[in-house]
Amino acid sequence: MSLATEVANLGKKLSEHIGVVKGQFNKWDSQIKTKISWADKEIKSLISNSDNRYSGKKANDIFVGTEGLDLRKDDDGNYLNATDGAVFEKEKDTFYPVAFGDISWYQFKTILSIVRASVHTDNYLHGNWCGSLFFECEYHISLCGHASDFYKFNHFKQNYIPSRGFIAKFEYHYTLGLVFWLRGQRHYRVNANGFEINPIIGLNGIKDDTPSCGTYDYQPLKLEDITDDTQNIVVGA
Repeated sequence: MSLATEVANLGKKLSEHIGVVKGQFNKWDSQIKTKISWADKEIKSLISNSDNRYSGKKANDIFVGTEGLDLRKDDDGNYLNATDGAVFEKEKDTFYPVAFGDISWYQFKTILSIVRASVHTDNYLHGNWCGSLFFECEYHISLCGHASDFYKFNHFKQNYIPSRGFIAKFEYHYTLGLVFWLRGQRHYRVNANGFEINPIIGLNGIKDDTPSCGTYDYQPLKLEDITDDTQNIVVGA
């Protein structure tokens, strides 16, 4: 075999080895890129969840009232659906009991927020300036007889509000939690300790006559029944 042939064969083998090495590097490179992409998604997810948790973005919207009403009117301003119109007119000036439980009873206090950040919330129902609300409180319930219970109102601010605002009053119940009478035909954004909370909305009242650990009967309140004494939320009390 001539020297030229041997050199050519060595060059061919070297090229094959280089191809194998390059192929392996390409494989490793692809695997690394896949892992980096996965890690990037995981990191972004953790950041997003952390932002949501600690900035209070994990909340849910509740609607206090009957949804899906036909509120169209004729040229004279009369409701095309008189029944739905009557329900709306009644609910928009009625305050309904909404009960928020103590979601952190074993571990910590519950910090509750009830918010209408935009004054234009529900503008399709009430016009463009429907009112804003920011309310925050913290509490720990007795849960029948454990005591060490308390409640404290931290913030209560309203703006562009209808008559008597959005919260008519509150009551504390040692097993149910805190009950707020919220104005009907409105949306509210609520969370507790940065997480979603699903309160009991008592359009037909909230009642329990089981005597084992306290009874309660919370009924809706009409606008004309609300007084300065009724609205008993005092910040810092």
